[in-house]
Amino acid sequence: MFSRGVRLFSVGTPSAYRLTIVRRYTADHEWVEVIRPTAVRMGITDYAQKALGDLVYVELPKVGTAIKQKEPVGVVESVKGASDVYAPLSGTVTKINETAIAKPSLINKSPEGDGTLTNWRMMIVGWLCELEMPSTVEMDALYDKEGYEKFSLIENAMAHILPYYALTRARIGVPRDMAAALAKRLGSLAPVFTARPEQLSFLPSPTAFYEHLKTSIGNATRRVTLASLYLGTDEQEQQLVSLLDDKLKRESGLSTHIYMDYLRGTRGSPSSASLLMPLAAQHSNLLVSMYLAPAVQWRQVAPPRWNEIFGVSHLKVCVFDDNVLVTGANLSKNYFENRADRYICVTGHPKLANYFDQLIRVISGLSHTLNGKGGFNPPSTKQNDANLQLEEFLKKQAAFSDPIDENCTFLVPSLQMSPLGIRQDERLLDVMMKSTDEMHPHSKVSLATGYFNLSPMAKRIFAQCKRTPWHILTSSPEANGFFNSDGVSKYIPDTYRAIELEFLLDAAQRPPLATNDADQESIYEYSRPDWTFHAKGLWIDTPEMVSTVIGSSNFGHRSSERDLEAQLSVITSNSELMDKIRCDRDALYKYSKLVSAPQIKSQTTMAATLVSRHFKGYL
Repeated sequence: MFSRGVRLFSVGTPSAYRLTIVRRYTADHEWVEVIRPTAVRMGITDYAQKALGDLVYVELPKVGTAIKQKEPVGVVESVKGASDVYAPLSGTVTKINETAIAKPSLINKSPEGDGTLTNWRMMIVGWLCELEMPSTVEMDALYDKEGYEKFSLIENAMAHILPYYALTRARIGVPRDMAAALAKRLGSLAPVFTARPEQLSFLPSPTAFYEHLKTSIGNATRRVTLASLYLGTDEQEQQLVSLLDDKLKRESGLSTHIYMDYLRGTRGSPSSASLLMPLAAQHSNLLVSMYLAPAVQWRQVAPPRWNEIFGVSHLKVCVFDDNVLVTGANLSKNYFENRADRYICVTGHPKLANYFDQLIRVISGLSHTLNGKGGFNPPSTKQNDANLQLEEFLKKQAAFSDPIDENCTFLVPSLQMSPLGIRQDERLLDVMMKSTDEMHPHSKVSLATGYFNLSPMAKRIFAQCKRTPWHILTSSPEANGFFNSDGVSKYIPDTYRAIELEFLLDAAQRPPLATNDADQESIYEYSRPDWTFHAKGLWIDTPEMVSTVIGSSNFGHRSSERDLEAQLSVITSNSELMDKIRCDRDALYKYSKLVSAPQIKSQTTMAATLVSRHFKGYL
């Protein structure tokens, strides 16, 4: 009971029991106390909390839940593992301790109080539930205080003399699926969908990405939704547009939506918008929408390209019928040839497809739409109403979440849109990292970003890790897309290098991790001849489960505060899918080299350091 997968406490209820019986105990180390003739309060014993260690998470049944004796009703997690909560008695939950849920350490501090209800200073603050009891029969079989103390002494002796005894007792309960435990935590922040492992796959290369786009457009029968920062104008992009044009001519019932950023999509000549104008004029079932960030006034002051530093729509998602592609790549030539990125395909998943399709349509209400006359129609939604509409959308989507059962693979889509107060990506990252650091002493975290400039929140999240080593993968100066570019942008790679140095120097000041693993924090740089690096995401690798985050976010200042981002978190304990996720990670690290602070310092100019300090909020 006191290790991962252990059978743990319970929730229960007696009925009109005599108030002279103050408290009863179970063999699973719970107490039940009569607080009214037909009601009880229950919690875990001091013996239990000491054996479990520091509690970090509590999950309890909802008020009104009817429970039966010996059925699982909740979860308690400590730094040692997760345990299911079983009901020692039958009854109905009438109240739960919200304070203990918010601060599980209260259970460690005061699990039992002094056994009375007369002195408010001594009342139990770490109780779990109150229950209405239908019968006193089940309570008659529980231990009184003397009987429980004798039982605990015997069990404690058995656990020390015969360790196998403790292991056998642990196997009485249902093993706790760590993937399901993490999914439940994330479910309070975003919708959670389940999937079969075989529904998920990763594309291995930019060329595979391009071929997948062509095949998926050709096979679609109901809907095609393409969301990207922009659409390039070279031959390969023109082929995609031509393929889409032919498809729309043949299938008038095909609902098609192309969504991009307004500033990036109208930059240059030709532009994304000019490439799509003929299609918008010909096909009534094609919608082309272009999002303009809230800081619109700056576009009148800053020149083209530079006005994009104030915020863009950065999400990259494609929907083909009920199939979804989430990536960090744009729909442009380099991303089809030699720009390293990530791509995950989820096939036959209507809920996930509907989520992203509807999300993009909601955002389109805030966007300019390309009309058939070569111009744009203004947004149909006022900016003041935008956050309300998005919040309403997210609330509705949460209602479509799947039940979280063990042995499932979980998909958690999330959105970051700070100008409108939506910060799901950050909150999910915080929960994932804290959960990993608390629950998995042998875990490893890898983070990839094409542009290394972690947001203050991301820095705090990593700095708070006490046991979990992290490995960051970013672009070498030569693999940065701005390397050898024209104008002042050619200094951007060196500026990111200066930010790397600052981060490594700060990390060196922190105490070493509380782990025996010699694998500590490190930064790797991607370096592959004739390739640039644009990959982004997170991998959490533990013996029990693997999770990954894939999408548009670089986890930087821009992603956190300025841009519109969308991501997909995948959580699984399926061994085959775990290996696929690891291969996706390793394929990128294969072309990387470990860098050190002294090495970077010797190659960093004072100018790059000054620029990084003053302009990192826009990078």
